[in-house]
Amino acid sequence: MPRECLEEKLYAPIVETLESIYDYWYVDRSTIYGGKPSDKERLQYNLITEIKNPHLEITTHGEFSEELKLHKFNYYMFEQLYAEELQPDILGYVIKNLDKKYSPLETIAVEVKAHELRIRDLMQARLYETIFDAKHTFLLSPQGMTGEKIEVVLKHNELLRGNVMIGKCGKDGKEFRLDPRLIEYVPKEFQRFCKL
Repeated sequence: MPRECLEEKLYAPIVETLESIYDYWYVDRSTIYGGKPSDKERLQYNLITEIKNPHLEITTHGEFSEELKLHKFNYYMFEQLYAEELQPDILGYVIKNLDKKYSPLETIAVEVKAHELRIRDLMQARLYETIFDAKHTFLLSPQGMTGEKIEVVLKHNELLRGNVMIGKCGKDGKEFRLDPRLIEYVPKEFQRFCKL
């Protein structure tokens, strides 16, 4: 099966997995999956705010929703990258605290690979982090990145990795594990996932 087909099979499960992780472990007020407020409170809150938080969508084919356009999404740059056959596989945002009047919207970019991660894949994810000013950028594959390559990354961490979180998504896209060698560089909310 071509690599592109294998990657595409991972997108939807990764979106679902990451949204549930953000919802349960990151945001202060649960609005999608988690169990922080009751289902009734969550439904009422969503009806009032009309915000899906977190919000992730598959953007690998150059398509994106009006939701992204309305929320700090640089779609002009996205279209320019698409013309160059460069676009994040998954893009979205999260608002950590919806109750605060000026809580910042944090961009999320996700690059998915069907093969063992390479340093060039990391550089691609780093490009998306920079261009979309992503606070959270993930580079995921079923295999993750080998120890030798992680050692190179750590040696040139700031240049190569920036804030990109490297990990595994499992063969079905439903697992989420970040490389434990990068635990000190991962936001505290995600450190519980630093195991391979």
